[in-house]
Amino acid sequence: MSLFKKHQSPRPERVLTKWWSYKLEDVWQHLDTSEMGLKTEEVIKRQKQYDFNVLPAKKEDSFLAVIFRQARSVLMLVLIGACLISVFLGDYIDAGVILAGILVNIFFGAWQERKTANTLKALQKVAITHARVFRGGEEKIIDGADLVPGDIVVLGAGDKVPADLRLFKIHQLKINEAVLTGESEPSPKTTHPVPKETVLADRQNMAYLGTLAVEGNTFGVVVETGSRTEFGRLQELISNLGAEKTSLQKKMDRLAIFLTRLVLVLAVLVFLFGLIFGYAPVEMLTLSVAIAVSAIPEGLAILATVILALGMQKILKKGALVKKLLAAEVLGSTDVICVDKTGTITEGNMRVVKVVSDEISQEIFDGVGSLAPAAMETTLFLMHIGVLCNDARTMKKGEPLPELFFAGNLTDRALLLSGAELGLYKNDLEKKFPRLDEVLFDSRQKFMMTLHQGDSHHNVIYLKGAPEKVLLFANHFYNYKHKRAEELDALRREKIIRQYEILSKEGLRVLALAYKEVQPSLLAISDHNSYAAASGEPKTRAALPDIYTNFVFAGLIGIKDPVRVEAKETIRLIGEAGIKTIMITGDNRFTAEIIGREIGLGTAGKNILEGDELEEMSPTEFKKVVKDIQIYARTTPEQKLKIVQAWQENGAVTAMTGDGINDAPALKQANIGISLGTGNDVAKEASDIILLNNNFQNIAAAVHEGRVIFANIKKVVLYFLSDSFSEVFIIIGALLLGWPMPVLASQIIWVNMIDDIFPALALARDSETENLMDKKYKKMEILDRQNKTLIFLISLVSAVLILFTFYIFWQGRAENFILANTISFALLGVNTLFYIFSIRQSRLPFWRVSWLKNKTLLAGVIAGFILQLLAVYLAPFQIIFRTVPLNFFHWLYVVAMSFVIMGLIELVKWIFNNKQTNELIN
Repeated sequence: MSLFKKHQSPRPERVLTKWWSYKLEDVWQHLDTSEMGLKTEEVIKRQKQYDFNVLPAKKEDSFLAVIFRQARSVLMLVLIGACLISVFLGDYIDAGVILAGILVNIFFGAWQERKTANTLKALQKVAITHARVFRGGEEKIIDGADLVPGDIVVLGAGDKVPADLRLFKIHQLKINEAVLTGESEPSPKTTHPVPKETVLADRQNMAYLGTLAVEGNTFGVVVETGSRTEFGRLQELISNLGAEKTSLQKKMDRLAIFLTRLVLVLAVLVFLFGLIFGYAPVEMLTLSVAIAVSAIPEGLAILATVILALGMQKILKKGALVKKLLAAEVLGSTDVICVDKTGTITEGNMRVVKVVSDEISQEIFDGVGSLAPAAMETTLFLMHIGVLCNDARTMKKGEPLPELFFAGNLTDRALLLSGAELGLYKNDLEKKFPRLDEVLFDSRQKFMMTLHQGDSHHNVIYLKGAPEKVLLFANHFYNYKHKRAEELDALRREKIIRQYEILSKEGLRVLALAYKEVQPSLLAISDHNSYAAASGEPKTRAALPDIYTNFVFAGLIGIKDPVRVEAKETIRLIGEAGIKTIMITGDNRFTAEIIGREIGLGTAGKNILEGDELEEMSPTEFKKVVKDIQIYARTTPEQKLKIVQAWQENGAVTAMTGDGINDAPALKQANIGISLGTGNDVAKEASDIILLNNNFQNIAAAVHEGRVIFANIKKVVLYFLSDSFSEVFIIIGALLLGWPMPVLASQIIWVNMIDDIFPALALARDSETENLMDKKYKKMEILDRQNKTLIFLISLVSAVLILFTFYIFWQGRAENFILANTISFALLGVNTLFYIFSIRQSRLPFWRVSWLKNKTLLAGVIAGFILQLLAVYLAPFQIIFRTVPLNFFHWLYVVAMSFVIMGLIELVKWIFNNKQTNELIN
């Protein structure tokens, strides 16, 4: 019985079948199919038994669900409780003000939190396509969603693979699998079985959903569809990953828990204290509400969001798009950045970087303008051969040079690009030297030949291929100095081989180029199967047919995917910031080591790990060695995910960069995912930050902005908590003294959410003068010892002065209460507008901090003052806040007391900083 016949509906959970290890006859048997394809009735049957070839969509949370989740935060629950108690007590004005504060926080937070499920949508969009199939012996074009296991699919150059296929007929097929493997070079395919343990990048008899055929054609049998494909496995990895809380979220959660516990403890103590001393229960409930409202900084969540949004805008100006608010801050506290090599550290495009001839064996070509004059003739001649012996397509002369205008395999495109930079355009050259015939490149033969029309005396064959193959065909070499062909003797051959080995050790892909002149009567070279048929692989020139002999060796060309200019410096900068760089690639160990050495990573044996070695390790073993490894080679998507998870299990905040579908699971798992602007849609949707111009250096800029964001959040927390605890101390002080409340719950809400917002918004725009790229700033705390001290002292001093103010204007007389309450309310609101200048910089007095660096701060303070005036003088607000108009003397007193508080804060700062200085000296 076939494996297929065992499957029943509903489809069973995925069991990975290693189709690449099966012989073709076993594949036919297990899938119960043949080269003629399935019959219509069998297709219908299998469509009922199997899922359609689609990826399941994930249901998004509704906006109401997000709002409900926001309302469940501990601080919001405390405020909701305070609002309900106010309603119960009949204090509807305070209840309305509290409710307004709750709604603003919830809706603003919901807007911040709402995240899309575009990752899975993008996976569906990329994966599903149309397919050419054989069914019942007839070729048909169908929707890719209708494919079933056992279908026979036909692929040609330019076709996207519509399902996972086991290949069985191939003609010079190459498939670009960069979206799955990360390797930029197309993979040549065969039909032979490979071992079960073969990694995805080396499964040469398989074609995977979402990859692209770039050369040749093939027939393949569908072995997996939909969620059971490699693409589907990636989707499953992504959908099963939970969202890891960021460092800022964890710290803000700790702060929220601390404030909640404090509020509950204070409220209960006040209530019990009041009952013990004979106060009425209703009065004590009112005070408990006042404490709850005063202790919670209602505007803090909004301001944190604004600071993050401003940081996003700054990062965008530097070429990086931040998709999620919290992502901007996470970079500042990152410990490790796992970098996908292709497209991030390297450019993701092959380029000619070296040219070697008989006289020149040095780097002479690395982009326009860097060509040494002495090497011009050699380079032009070699590029002339490389452009004509080439199957890539190019743009018309006069169009721009971007790589977008080239199509074909990466090696041929590199030759065309370099030729175009030298003014050698393929279209123009082929008009002068028309191609008459060709022998296409074959991965087994390792060479390509093209026959071109020359002058009336001869035609020309151009040859390009592996150096050992071209040397086998060559009897002569071209002497550029004497401009003639000379005999290629053993000594010269050894020299060329040494040059080839040197280039290979530099991590370059090396091509050899040659030519030979032939009679003008020779019009065809492709009708020469004699090379492949000649008693196996010819090892000597004597065994070669004439068409493959007497070539003139012209030189060597070194091609590579160049390291980005900014990569090494960026790695150094983020290293100084305390962030470790890890390089991950699908390339082999040798290439990975070369690139790692070039960008300054450790390349000792313990620093490099290959994918198959990682696969053999247990999670515990890998966790122990992960901190030593800086370079990973031959990795799979699952292994990239393991690497990120291992670092996270070691307590590291981990970032991941990538540009392909294969990077998406790791991008989502990481604390922060960074994709390239030219990357795949899936990678972009799975990431938190997109480098719009692919500039790796923008990561360093984003790290700096992330730390600025955190520093500004620290300032805002200091500002709001100083105000909130001032209010708590005022209420507790009034209770202990047996006085009525100097400020009301509605007034506290106004100060916290309205009065203080505009100055705090301006504070959020502050820029730091200190070098935040020092590693000591990587693990900043929201409430460090200095901030805790300042909060306590600012709150205590403010509360004492406001209580003193309330008493001198009240003096125990009921008729004076409203005036005393209004002046206390005014002082509570205005004093924060003064001392904000003192808390901008904790290490310097306010007069030494330039106001010009934050011009909006003055505007914010003026706006806050105007709002405080409205609460005092505008009739509707007088009803809500129970205020009366104040005269000039009253305001003069408020300003004077605000300066006193400001002066005391500066004194505390001076004492604290002197103490720190003495500790450093001692």
